[in-house]
Amino acid sequence: VKNYRYHLDFRNPKTREWATSTVDRVIREYQIDYLKIDYNQSSYGTDYRSTSMAEALEDHSKAYIAWLDELTKRYPRVIFEGCASGGQSVNPLQLGVCDLMSTSDTEKHTAYAYISANIGSAIVPEQAAVWCYPLDYWKSDATTTEEDVVLNMVNPLFHRIHLASRFGALSSNKTALIKEGLAYYRKLSTVRDRAYPIFPCGFADRRESVVVGGLRCGKRLFVSVYKLEEGAREVVIDLSKYGRGKAKIGYPLQAEDELQSENGKIKIRFPKGASARVIEYELE
Repeated sequence: VKNYRYHLDFRNPKTREWATSTVDRVIREYQIDYLKIDYNQSSYGTDYRSTSMAEALEDHSKAYIAWLDELTKRYPRVIFEGCASGGQSVNPLQLGVCDLMSTSDTEKHTAYAYISANIGSAIVPEQAAVWCYPLDYWKSDATTTEEDVVLNMVNPLFHRIHLASRFGALSSNKTALIKEGLAYYRKLSTVRDRAYPIFPCGFADRRESVVVGGLRCGKRLFVSVYKLEEGAREVVIDLSKYGRGKAKIGYPLQAEDELQSENGKIKIRFPKGASARVIEYELE
């Protein structure tokens, strides 16, 4: 027992039977077609009938994955999302049976930038679920800038969007940025299924204020560029290692005059505060 909740041991057949009957009932009574399996706590496991807690936890995990695999085959039309306290179960076993995998439960959009840029090293784009909060629950329209909205929208564009916010509380110009972001997300739907992740500047480091991630689909590169420190700043991204090409701003379009490109070197003039842009780069 932890935090007045029980951890069930999936090595036990009675546990698996009870869990299966519970899922059966929920799907049957509520006709659901999407099920997120989550828990927001950590545990070392048990040493019951094992030589150590590690052994029991490993055996439990294998039994749980086998149960989940049976469940997905039992309900092939139900989408199953794995999570475990914001993506802490991102491992090959879970990725092999879950349709989606949550990547984090952070509500800080600037922190999510690092996850968004790096997550392609572990999860394919169409499987990685990324939260998007254009209006954080502790903020108001007055304390939310257009750049806050844009950065929030950039985070999930190359992945699977989990959109949540009180949109009615935002001004029309900010909701227009959300709509533009969603339209761009749909535009990339065919790209995500065929693209592979790229890391033009290497893996994003939490000690760095410039974060870069991207996708490549044939001769087309889609690159997210974040500037996460205060103050006006120009950022230069070198894409020449991929070849010569033409660059333009993909999102938001209102920032199209901020970009300069020459011989594969992209210069972006960012506004003050944390900001993000998506660059489209088409190879010659």
